[in-house]
Amino acid sequence: MTTFSDSISKILEEVPALYRGPGGAVAVLKNGELVGQHVWGFADLDRRIPMTADTVMPICSISKQMVCGLLTDLERNPTPIMMARGEEPAKQLSDQLGQVLNPKMLQDTGLTIRHLGNMQSGIRDYWAMTVLWGAKPEGHFSVADHGPLVMDRIKSFHFQPGTEYSYSNTNFFVLARVIEMVTQQPLAELLAKRIFAPTGMATARLCAHTAEHPPPCIGYEGDETQGFYPAMNCIEWAGDAGIVASLADMTAYEQFLDSSRTDPPRTCWRCYYWAISNYILKRALAVPEAKHEVVHPGQDWAGTYLDPDTQLAITVNAGVAGELLVKYHRKAEKMRVVEPFRAQSDNMVATLEGSLLHIHVPKDNRNIHAQRVTTTKLAANPSDMHGHYYCAEVDSVFHCSGSGGMLYGSFDGFLGQGPVHLIRSLGDDVWALACPRAMDSQPPGDWTVVVRRDDSGNVTGVTIGCWLARNLEFIKTGEMKQPVM
Repeated sequence: MTTFSDSISKILEEVPALYRGPGGAVAVLKNGELVGQHVWGFADLDRRIPMTADTVMPICSISKQMVCGLLTDLERNPTPIMMARGEEPAKQLSDQLGQVLNPKMLQDTGLTIRHLGNMQSGIRDYWAMTVLWGAKPEGHFSVADHGPLVMDRIKSFHFQPGTEYSYSNTNFFVLARVIEMVTQQPLAELLAKRIFAPTGMATARLCAHTAEHPPPCIGYEGDETQGFYPAMNCIEWAGDAGIVASLADMTAYEQFLDSSRTDPPRTCWRCYYWAISNYILKRALAVPEAKHEVVHPGQDWAGTYLDPDTQLAITVNAGVAGELLVKYHRKAEKMRVVEPFRAQSDNMVATLEGSLLHIHVPKDNRNIHAQRVTTTKLAANPSDMHGHYYCAEVDSVFHCSGSGGMLYGSFDGFLGQGPVHLIRSLGDDVWALACPRAMDSQPPGDWTVVVRRDDSGNVTGVTIGCWLARNLEFIKTGEMKQPVM
């Protein structure tokens, strides 16, 4: 008779061929017990070093939940320095927000520590905005040197705190700095003592500088078609990412969390590689694939729509029979057509009403009413966009140039002069600036560029944004303005 562990082992052996790459490691736990794990491929392709369960690798944004766990532990078990102040730990932490954030962010805004941890702050993502500040993908970013300059330049929200959800690495950069200020201890030291040691994560540590991650594991760019090559990354993370750990460490961490289920409610949340974990869970639990009748979409779906609130473009294209591809965040999401003018996925519901696209995104707490972008003007003559634009709010300069209907854009800021990006038309006065590579390994993708004109039709400015950093207004200037370096 096949046991549950045998079934899991068979399922895990299918994973490498489904998610092809240099190597990987996966484990499955049930009731706190390890019921299966599989490790495959190589930590270093050039030196042919195999991946193992003890290979230390970056766990990226899983670091965030450990910062949440640290925050909770400090509130329950304050350090001697915190106890000596005689104030509630939660108040001490909240009071330090003003020492990290620009003061404008706390003036009658209602922003709280919990908004940061719950991704409900409305603060734009700083890694996305490094593009606007002239960063090169391989450039250096220092927490100590560049972090304060970032905080000075973030002066507003792209939504009111607590009203929506939007992923932002800035939240955890801020939380980490607040923790260090209140405790007067380095984040690495606190994590080692309060998270890694209690959970039995023997080889885990905070390694802020990506270029100094412990060998032998190499991070790669590329794919199977173009080839894999070692990625060059010189940024520092300390809070929003930066922790390195092995599969054995992560197994110990999950076992600790499972054993703590009867503890009082925690603020830390669980995180997985969703595509792989969903596949494994469905196979392990023998969840049958849903059978749906194929409903063909109405003919009017395809096109570009503009969300008036965020000034972001939403594109809709046909997928396989009975599916639409709707790009609202970074990647297009497959949506099943349930009626000719209604489609849905696990994350969104979309309906088309004439030229108006309605999208309900429960997770983000957003109801979008986007207008179709028309294509009546001559997109082949965009020369009136040429020039220099300045955004005073974030101290960024945007340059636009080109010829023969081809447009290019680049940004200058305190991080330097960034690379040139290709720009393509999405319709009348709506453009997409391509950003497939950036400092973060998950770049913003396309930025939407919306042209603003005066009553005479002259270009006066552009609004630039992506899903991580929306609604930034640049004013067209007569001369090139130098940002503060």
